[in-house]
Amino acid sequence: MTTTNSLISNITWSKVTKDLNSMISSNNRFSRFSLESNVIEGSIIGTFINPACRQYENINWRFGAERMSRLPNAGGKSELSEILSCEIMERILGVELNKTEMEIDYFFMNQSMTDYLVTFQQPNYLTKYSIGVSVTRAFAYRRRYTKHDAYRLLTKKLKGVDSSTRNILNTRIWKQILHIWCPSGRVANIVRKVYSKLSKDYTSNTIVMLTVVNCEWVFTNIK
Repeated sequence: MTTTNSLISNITWSKVTKDLNSMISSNNRFSRFSLESNVIEGSIIGTFINPACRQYENINWRFGAERMSRLPNAGGKSELSEILSCEIMERILGVELNKTEMEIDYFFMNQSMTDYLVTFQQPNYLTKYSIGVSVTRAFAYRRRYTKHDAYRLLTKKLKGVDSSTRNILNTRIWKQILHIWCPSGRVANIVRKVYSKLSKDYTSNTIVMLTVVNCEWVFTNIK
C-alpha cells in the first residue's frame, strides 16, 4: 500500500513522535477550534499518518485507545482501525475518549451505530462538548478504488451518521466526525472529489476526516 499523497502536498501542521508522524494539509479549512463552530457545512479534513513503527504493538497507545482495545465492540472487522482512529483524534484534536461503542445507548436498536464518543473542551473555557466519531475504510480488495466506490461509501456512511446522532440516548451529541482511512493519496483524492459534489442533505451535519495511512493492519484488521 502506498502513501503518495497529493491531497496533503502543502503541510501547515505537523507533529513528529517516535511512533507516529501526523500532518494536516494547509488546503483544509480546519483548526482544532473549528469544532466549536455551528457552521460545519461541507467541512473536510485531510491528514497523513506515517507510523515510524509499522507494527501495532510498537505504537505508544494513549489511555483512550488502550481502554478501547480492552473493551468489547459491536463486532465486525474494523476494531484496529477504530483504535487507531481514537489515538489520532486524541493526538491531533486534543480530545478525550468518553464512551466506546458498547457504552453508547440508543432509543431504537438495529439502527446505525456510532463507533465512539469523545469530549472536547476549548482552552480557557469550562464548557465540554461530546463529539461522535464513526470510522470507515476506503479501499477495494485486489482492484482499483473508483468514484462509484467512494459515492456508495460516503452516502451510506453519512446517512448512518445522521441517523445515529438522532438515535443516541445517553449523550447529547454536539457534532459528528466521519473518519475515513485511505491507503493512498489517490484514494483520498477520489473520496474528496466525490464528497465535493454531494448534496447538502449529506454534508450539512458531519465533518469528514480523510487520513492516509501506510499500515496494512488498518485495512485487514490483522495485527
